[in-house]
Amino acid sequence: LLADPASWARTANLLAGALPAAEVRRLAGFCAKRPADYRQATSLYLSLVEWGLDRGKAQELLGALLDSRLPGESFPGVMEILVEGRRQRLAPEELVRRLLLHLPDTVSMEELKRRTLR
Repeated sequence: LLADPASWARTANLLAGALPAAEVRRLAGFCAKRPADYRQATSLYLSLVEWGLDRGKAQELLGALLDSRLPGESFPGVMEILVEGRRQRLAPEELVRRLLLHLPDTVSMEELKRRTLR
């Protein structure tokens, strides 16, 4: 992340957006193994928190996504799954549980959606 000027700019925006420095450091730490996905990962994290997900659960989900085989450009699909799950009257906690369960062995967002919402 340190070598990428865009990551510096993203980090400055996160700090200016009232995220505490410790939280930004944690997010950067999660992304250290996949620095190319820093923007997508932090955007998803902010969306999860704005959606009402507890910060701890949002970080857990983000860590699982970054450990998965899913490409960063597919991360916005997680929000689509959460919104669709709420339409099906599934509790946010249950949706996150299902996502965490299926992420390790999922290879596409379509598969994750199908397995999570079935």
